[in-house]
Amino acid sequence: MEDAITKPVSVLLFVKAPVPGRCKTRLARHVGNVHAARCHRAMTEHVVRHLAGLPDVRLTLMCAPDTRHAFFRRLARRYRCRLERQHRGTLGQRMHHALRQAIRRQEPALVMGSDQPDLADLPLAGVRQALDADRAVLAPTHDGGYWFIALPQTQARLFWGISWSTPRVARQTRTGFRRLRMSWTESTPRRDVDTHADWRALPRRTRLALGRAVVMPGRAAARGAAPDDEPR
Repeated sequence: MEDAITKPVSVLLFVKAPVPGRCKTRLARHVGNVHAARCHRAMTEHVVRHLAGLPDVRLTLMCAPDTRHAFFRRLARRYRCRLERQHRGTLGQRMHHALRQAIRRQEPALVMGSDQPDLADLPLAGVRQALDADRAVLAPTHDGGYWFIALPQTQARLFWGISWSTPRVARQTRTGFRRLRMSWTESTPRRDVDTHADWRALPRRTRLALGRAVVMPGRAAARGAAPDDEPR
C-alpha cells in the first residue's frame, strides 16, 4: 500500500469554458469579451501545462458548465488529465464536493483556479507535509481571496456563509477554520489575474509567453512572445 506522503497530490483545477462574455468579465471591461476569453484560454492552458509536467500530481479539470467544450477535450488529450463536471450549487458547494470525492479516495487534494499562472514555486511538498500533519493549507491573494485551498478532511460548514468574489473570502475562511477548530498554514499572499492591471503586473516573461498564446492558440506558451502580442 502506498505511503500517504508519497501518494500523488490530487490537483482539482476549477476551469470555465472560454466563452466570450462568460469568463474574465473584469478583464473584458478593458480588452473586450473576445480578447478576454482568449486570455482566459491562454492562462488555463499555461496552468494545465505546468501542472501536468509536475511529478506526483494527479490532475483533474473540474469543468463548467460541463466537459463537452472542445477546449477541454483538447486539454485532456494533450496533457492526459481527467475531466469532471463541476457539481451544482454555489462555488463553496462545488469545491466541497470535489474535495470530498478526492478525500474519499484517500488522496491528498487541493482545489485551485486558473487565475494564477505564475506557478514556479507551487509548494506541493509543503502541502503534503501539512495534510499529513492534519493541517489545512490556504494560499491567499492580495485582493482578499485565495488561489488554492487544501484540506485533510472537508466539512461543508467551512464553505457556508462565504461572500464569494469579494475581499472577505480569505478572512471568512479563516473564521471557519477557527470555528471548526481546524489547524492551518498559509503561503505568502500573491496577486491573481482578474483585471487588466493584474495582467500587466505579471512577470514580464510570463506575460509575454501568455501574449503569444492569446494570438496563437494551442502554441506552447513557454516559447515567448513579442510585445505586440499582449492585450493593451
